[in-house]
Amino acid sequence: MSGCNVRVARTIRPAGTAFCFRPDLQTYRPLNDDIAVRLNGRPVEARACRESRVPFNRPWPGRQRPLDQTERASYIACEATGPFTVEVEPKRPFARAVVRPLSAGIATQVAHRAVSFSVPGPGYYVLEIDGPHGALHLFVEPPRDFPEKVGATYRYGPGMHVAGLVRLKSHDRVYVDRDAIVFGCFIGEGVEDVDIFGHGVIDGRVCERVFEGCYSPLQPSCIRFYHSRGIRIDGPVLMDSPSWTLAFFDCENVETRHVKIIGQWRYNTDGIDICNSRRVTVRDSFVRSFDDTIAVKGVPPLRDRPVEDVTVERCVLWCGWGKTIETGIETWAPRFRNIRYADCDILRSQASSLNVSAGGPAVIEDVVFENIRVEMQADNQTAVLQTSDGQHYEEPHGKTFPALVSIDNARYGPDSEDPVGRVRNCTFRNVSVSAEPGVPRPTIRVHCRIPPGENPVESFNLVFERFSVNGNIGNWNDFDISANVPITTR
Repeated sequence: MSGCNVRVARTIRPAGTAFCFRPDLQTYRPLNDDIAVRLNGRPVEARACRESRVPFNRPWPGRQRPLDQTERASYIACEATGPFTVEVEPKRPFARAVVRPLSAGIATQVAHRAVSFSVPGPGYYVLEIDGPHGALHLFVEPPRDFPEKVGATYRYGPGMHVAGLVRLKSHDRVYVDRDAIVFGCFIGEGVEDVDIFGHGVIDGRVCERVFEGCYSPLQPSCIRFYHSRGIRIDGPVLMDSPSWTLAFFDCENVETRHVKIIGQWRYNTDGIDICNSRRVTVRDSFVRSFDDTIAVKGVPPLRDRPVEDVTVERCVLWCGWGKTIETGIETWAPRFRNIRYADCDILRSQASSLNVSAGGPAVIEDVVFENIRVEMQADNQTAVLQTSDGQHYEEPHGKTFPALVSIDNARYGPDSEDPVGRVRNCTFRNVSVSAEPGVPRPTIRVHCRIPPGENPVESFNLVFERFSVNGNIGNWNDFDISANVPITTR
């Protein structure tokens, strides 16, 4: 076990006074000293990130969330070829520890105020100590040298860089070294053949949000593209975005892989938004978001551009508010079709885990969810909508739990003359739930408006195959099912 070499990203502090590390100032504190971590017996740095502490949200009030709604957590980004040991010693007492995703089968040992476990190799893991607060995120990538960095247009080497807002041009190459932290946001409009790659960090905190809407190019994200094609995102950690973290609007031929999204606590910090785009893949990534985690949308300004051929697979997802995998709710497009989500682990959810919502006029069809593993916890916090500045989060009476599946075509936004949106030809296959004691039966909700004169059976064709709870396959009595249109269970 100890023979595997583990290379941990270094935090290189800059010379001079450009950065402030005083813990009493809410500027930038790179390391988290709340825990001590050893990999293969060697002490390593645990970097700090800020996460949402409570599912407490509101429409954009003209300023960002107060910090008392957030908390510090940790992450380690490293490279390894095989298994290695992890030892974590928190500076607070604790009783239990669990490593997610549960499908990784990682057992923990607690002794002498420390927890230890073995990581099998590359992958994305989360250590929870007495619940989700203050979690340690472990991002293990196979070693890569990225030889293409030699020709990079923007090359961010080891250390900290203040890039600000970077406007990309066609054929640009952006390399972020594994020991680099780049403070800035990247945007491309009408560009093609652009690469952003490397295992370093892109931190968007220096680009502040100033208005409500999330569709405009004036709204910064860690990475955002409009009307572009041939875009490749490979490897970076994306942190502290001002709004939607990684967003594509009317883009084609997009490849995203090995992206790690963390430290999202601000309003509307969705993880990945794919809007009116075609031939998009998201693979082998970790996304923890405050708002919707993966969202495939059709937004009104681009209503003449379709959504087609989208694949999301082998991802680890954590949703702090909203929906974990969301097809919709904005569905203004000529069509939505051929969308596939496969082989994903959902660690935590809020409103729902798997969602299809035709809130606009489009027909959503040929959507497949397969081999999805959903974890449900008894300590889930109930979402609360904030209605005033002086309101504080309080867990309401009557705890609620996320829906497992939600399908609807309720109108989103103000009433209009648009026709009723439709959902049809959707298949949910091999969906497994790991539910802790105290979690109620997972819910499946299908509530759709039926246009006059349409046959519901022919119009919807919603199929659910091989669902399980804690390994018990095919017993539909284990689920709380409510549907106002015909569905097929197998």
